[in-house]
Amino acid sequence: MGIKGNLKLVITAQAIVMLASLVKAFVLPKILTVDYYSFWQVYVLYSGYVGIFSLGYSDGVYLLYGDREYNKLPFKELRATNRLFALILMILTVLLAGLVILAVHEPNKRSALLWTVLDIPPVCLIGLVLYIFQITNRFSQYRLYSVLDKILIIAAIGFLAFFAPPLPGPYEAADCLVKYVICFVVLVKFRELFFGSAVSLKVCAKNYLTTSKVGLSLLFANMIGMLVIGAGRIVVELSGDVASYAYYSFGVSVTNVLLAFVTAASLVVYPHLKRLDSARYSKYFRDIEKIATVGALLCIGSYFILSKFVDSVFPDYKTLVSYLPFLLLSVAGQIKMQVLNNSFYKALRMEKRMLAANVQSIALFVLLGLPGYVLTGNAWFIAFGTGVALIIRSWMSEFEICRVLDSSLSKTTLFEIALSVGFSLSAIISFFQQGYSCWLPLIASACFVSAIYLFVRFRHQSELS
Repeated sequence: MGIKGNLKLVITAQAIVMLASLVKAFVLPKILTVDYYSFWQVYVLYSGYVGIFSLGYSDGVYLLYGDREYNKLPFKELRATNRLFALILMILTVLLAGLVILAVHEPNKRSALLWTVLDIPPVCLIGLVLYIFQITNRFSQYRLYSVLDKILIIAAIGFLAFFAPPLPGPYEAADCLVKYVICFVVLVKFRELFFGSAVSLKVCAKNYLTTSKVGLSLLFANMIGMLVIGAGRIVVELSGDVASYAYYSFGVSVTNVLLAFVTAASLVVYPHLKRLDSARYSKYFRDIEKIATVGALLCIGSYFILSKFVDSVFPDYKTLVSYLPFLLLSVAGQIKMQVLNNSFYKALRMEKRMLAANVQSIALFVLLGLPGYVLTGNAWFIAFGTGVALIIRSWMSEFEICRVLDSSLSKTTLFEIALSVGFSLSAIISFFQQGYSCWLPLIASACFVSAIYLFVRFRHQSELS
């Protein structure tokens, strides 16, 4: 199946992911109080980082077998290292659960962190299998097993909304239990990846260490990239009050819904690139850059609609409207990174440069966001630092890849930069003048109209070619 067919499969899956995101983003804040919602968001935040406990193994499999067909995988070696991987995950889970019990005394936070630790085995094992589906072009299986847990959690939230007390614990437990159910189904259905004849323990240990070593750079690059996105939430969670964290997390949840469809393309691009002649990379980069730019501009263009929606439907959370522009900028930057830059970083085996870009963006976030937050305690500065750091990371990464491909930044990217800078300046002026800036909706509208124009123009050019 070609890239268009695979993309359709993944977009179908992402539609269900988006529905689950909508339920979590908009239903739970209505069920839980602001304080309880903040503890649910503690679970959501830290469970997003449990993939680091794969210790590079899953990423190594992703890089080493990116050009293989499923039936040509080295099953004897792979199932041996997969079993060792599962054993290491279980040991880590027991050790970390004991640490949480001993170190965390606040009951709601301890519960959230315990469920987070229990997420480690299913999340890492499911992630490994989904990686294998991606790189071997088995996107029909990817679609099914990436959305089953989303369907089940929607059903669980609906059930708990009627029959459980409005506490975060039942929702955390349900989310974790669903992951174990899906993990069990995957292990049974694709048991050839884990069970059967295998190489010796000595060869297995050697293969595991080699695979993990290959994947470490990509793991660190991905995790630091996630840390850039989540650093603001971590800072507010650790140093702010419960309500501030709830407001900021709700804003992140609302804007992240916009990522669901657009970043579906990133799951398909890398495996397809690995099967292309590298001489075609430059042209392919241009085509994907146009699509990613459309997504970024649409994201910024949604400001006016989202701000009005939050203000009217969730009045308890209207505090976030002041820093919504920079949350949208951060998502726009993520779209460009996930769809375009990260795919080419991996295809060109530039994991170390990808890691450097993410480290630089962390430093930029610390420089721009932390001083203002430390002095005022206002989460606006965290949103500002995150948004600016992520959008600059995407532009600098694009420039770096263009340099490697002996190309230059396109006019669409330069146009996106100009609109984003104007949008940012308008948001800054609006905040410091404590007033409503008419430029924000105007520039957002310009982004929306430009995105539609670019999309229609690109589609027309594609049909002609």
